[in-house]
Amino acid sequence: MSEVALTIMQGETFIFSFESLGVDLTNYSAKIQFRENVSSLADSVLQEVTNISMDSSGVITIRIESADTYAFDWIDGMYDIILVDGSNKRSKPFAGQVEIIPSVTR
Repeated sequence: MSEVALTIMQGETFIFSFESLGVDLTNYSAKIQFRENVSSLADSVLQEVTNISMDSSGVITIRIESADTYAFDWIDGMYDIILVDGSNKRSKPFAGQVEIIPSVTR
């Protein structure tokens, strides 16, 4: 697992591509959640990322629209990415801190 910190500007569309895993991910599914901390309960998800793309070169790209980042009312948290392959094997290639830089201009 690699630790990768994410910094999101509130009110901007956030697009981030992780370093290639060198594995064809076209038959994988992925789940990404932002939480306050590792021990946060299931109902304390700050954000679930639903726009996730994966390609044959092993690159995972996430996208969060500007309207969604504008609505963030938190400033920091943690995330991880869970990948599931065709045989239901789970792996966690990336995890780390998430920081929201608040929008000042309204």
